Amino acid sequence: MKIQGKLVLITGASSGIGAALARAVAAAGARPLLLARREAELRQVAASLGPSAEGLVYPVDLSDAKAVDDVTARITREVGTPDVLVNNAGAGRWKFVDETTPEEAMTMMAVPYFAAFCVTHAFLPALVQRGSGHVVNVSSVASHFVWPGATAYTAARWAVRGFTEALRADLKGSGVGVTLFECGVVKTPYWEHNPGSRERVPKMGKLVPELTPDQVASAIIGGIEHNRHYVVTPFMMEDDYPATRRRPSRGAVAHDCYGVQAASLIAGSHALAGVVCLDASRTGPYAIATKPIQIDKGTPGESRGRKATGPRFLRVATS
Repeated sequence: MKIQGKLVLITGASSGIGAALARAVAAAGARPLLLARREAELRQVAASLGPSAEGLVYPVDLSDAKAVDDVTARITREVGTPDVLVNNAGAGRWKFVDETTPEEAMTMMAVPYFAAFCVTHAFLPALVQRGSGHVVNVSSVASHFVWPGATAYTAARWAVRGFTEALRADLKGSGVGVTLFECGVVKTPYWEHNPGSRERVPKMGKLVPELTPDQVASAIIGGIEHNRHYVVTPFMMEDDYPATRRRPSRGAVAHDCYGVQAASLIAGSHALAGVVCLDASRTGPYAIATKPIQIDKGTPGESRGRKATGPRFLRVATS
């Protein structure tokens, strides 16, 4: 779907990725609808779009389902059904379970997961009836890679991933596209608002280049216009995603990651000698090597004096 001339709804549009995406879609000739809690910041973003662009501002607490119902009804009355929904709003600090209150865990699930569900639920019937549209759910590589000290945050991102893939199955043949966007570390105000989180970025993650919000915005637009199921950036993370994975040959090396999810590349490749796939489905992450494997030393994700536990598949070589 070309976004020129389209209505593009963006949640979490007051800063970071959402603000950059608002500017990018406006520059591409689309009309952004900006949603977030902070009205003053939303209006600043709208003002930055330039004299020839118009960004409509809709302040809303996306963790409040009733507020989401109200604002989506207002949008429908005022401008109609958006052509593109970008569920970008997200929250949550990286904490161990014993550091996280149940209230914090529920808040982390409310935004991004329930916010994405409620916004999509509000507009989906009209999109399906029209037979066109696109839904983008912005998440994190935490839905594929697991590290210690970010438990509730990670669980919420797995929820977004599950919602996205199930939604795509629901909408097959409807004309409505669904994209899951995930990336590594992005230079946004998130890190300032969530002290202690950056220190828990796994060692592997520190080897991956940080992205700017503008780079992320460009990748999201590309995913919409090319109807991608998955958009993963930086490119070196792609091999651990089912739709972007390149089929490896004998002796291939999986990307660094932690836990059994590290074997997702191997599980998708029946051709690798010495590997038994316990779950060879599209997203099955479980695999075991039947021949000696090479495991680099190092423990990713250590923090607070705790040792990372569980199986390590760091740069697993199968030959």
